[in-house]
Amino acid sequence: MKFLSINTAGEAVEAALYADGKIFYKTDASFKKAGTVLLSFIDELLHAAQTDLKDLAFIAPVTGPGSFTGIRIGLTTARAFAQFTQVGLVPVTHCEVLSYNAVSPCETVITLSDAANGLAYVAAFDGKTREVLMPPKALKTQEIAAFIRLIDEPHIVCADSVTLPFAAGASKNLVAHAYNGLPLIAAANAAYKKRGCTPYAQVVPLYVRTSQAEEAAL
Repeated sequence: MKFLSINTAGEAVEAALYADGKIFYKTDASFKKAGTVLLSFIDELLHAAQTDLKDLAFIAPVTGPGSFTGIRIGLTTARAFAQFTQVGLVPVTHCEVLSYNAVSPCETVITLSDAANGLAYVAAFDGKTREVLMPPKALKTQEIAAFIRLIDEPHIVCADSVTLPFAAGASKNLVAHAYNGLPLIAAANAAYKKRGCTPYAQVVPLYVRTSQAEEAAL
């Protein structure tokens, strides 16, 4: 099986291609470069894997939460490819991707990611099935440690580099997001097995908080 997963919602741009047991991966540390590097990343991955878009089983775009502009770039790209090639889409959340950094068995996986303006996105998953226990919500970064300390059951906290320091001291099990394509591929594959493909017109952004422009208008 071959499939492509793209993540433009986090602190970095990521693109990963799974092709018959091999993972091909590209990343750029700045999410602000999504509009300039994503298409070239995808082209390079397809070339490296000696395959074509039309040969993919599906494309898995990350729908959010995260960078508003980044999300739109990723979804627009994925939907355009799906419409042109008829390849199915498998939407995945950024929180799901982060959760697959946890490779050790545990009861609960907590994910943390930057939401800007002193906020962080927090979500919780079953450690075995990755079923959602708590959908993503925005917390103030200074509230993160107190939130984690309320969790009694064994858990792992998976976070990006921005939010990881805010969990330090509140949990003994902290894992930073691995920029190697493995969490991205694992989340996409699991979502495909659980939910199958979604018509491209029904794949929409996951916005948890209002944008800065919307907040300024209030």
